[in-house]
Amino acid sequence: MNEHYLARIHHIVSSALLVGDISVKEDLFEAGYLDSIGIVNILLALEEEFQITLSMEELDLEEFRSIEQIYHLIAPQLNVSV
Repeated sequence: MNEHYLARIHHIVSSALLVGDISVKEDLFEAGYLDSIGIVNILLALEEEFQITLSMEELDLEEFRSIEQIYHLIAPQLNVSV
């Protein structure tokens, strides 16, 4: 896992959800941090930050369960190892 990209994703998620201390493995749904608006905010922020495109139709909500899973979702578009 690329720690640089993981840290950037962590910052994006924390900022979008207005939550300071989130573990990269913490379940964002279970913790009550993430809802449909939060997903859209994170998607938009990821697309802007990394200049990638993520399609809502192709996304599985399981891919947004944690920061680590979000990393695995976008790593192929960033050309970094999973």
